[in-house]
Amino acid sequence: MDYRKVMAGASVCALLALGTGSARAQENVAIEPGSSEPAPLVEEGWELPGISVFADFASRRLSRGLPDNTDPVSTYGVAAEWYGFTFEVDWLIDLTDERGTKGEYDEIDYIIGYGYTFDADAWNLPTSIEVAADWTYEYHPDDAFTHYIHASVGLPDLWLAPALSSEFEMRSECRYFALSVGHTWTLIDARPDEDTPVLDFSISIEQGLANDRQNNADLGKDFWALRETTFLAQLDWCPQKNLMISPYIAYGDTYSGTIRSAAHYYTDPEEDHSPSQFFGGITLTLSL
Repeated sequence: MDYRKVMAGASVCALLALGTGSARAQENVAIEPGSSEPAPLVEEGWELPGISVFADFASRRLSRGLPDNTDPVSTYGVAAEWYGFTFEVDWLIDLTDERGTKGEYDEIDYIIGYGYTFDADAWNLPTSIEVAADWTYEYHPDDAFTHYIHASVGLPDLWLAPALSSEFEMRSECRYFALSVGHTWTLIDARPDEDTPVLDFSISIEQGLANDRQNNADLGKDFWALRETTFLAQLDWCPQKNLMISPYIAYGDTYSGTIRSAAHYYTDPEEDHSPSQFFGGITLTLSL
């Protein structure tokens, strides 16, 4: 998985929830001309979508545990959520001239998705279940493009919050899976009349698995195999309403022998690069 997107997406989801919650706590009303009575901005029973913008700055970009860019990169995006449906556009911009594209966009992602939580009480379940899916169109300035379908299921109420996610590349039929566990501690509770804690700290561990087509496309190995193991720590700080600042740091490594050997030469076939990766960054998210 692309941890650039994971970090930015996590903060966006949190702020979309905050923005949506704030909207629901207010009346969507306007004053009609010639009347002192407020009129609904939207039809009664419907709510306005939550809108968020974000910027992520990362020391490097990793996809499925492999460094797509070993220099710092930035990602900017805008996302909307409405009754579980999400609409998002992300721009990846190089911050250095490693590939001769400093200040230029290297990728644009268009994402349409849907997520739903089966609440334990409402559905008479032993624990709540979160499910989500999206379609992503990935475009590059050299006219290269591809389509992905992502799907995930998680158990957020459990202490370790296990989750399973998958990625299916539609053109090549590459498949990638990731199993993660983690926990979030609330260090500072939410302010009065707000739902989002002022400060959270999270840690997680994720293990990747790729099918034969994915490993062949990335590393020239035509078999299923375990890929990277990633350890992640993140703070989510909400200094004021509708603003979240999320610094993170992570370490990833590949322990499968044959895959690890091939990963040494992923970045450059002529140079040996360790598959052990430390990386970090910060995500800024604003809910409008």
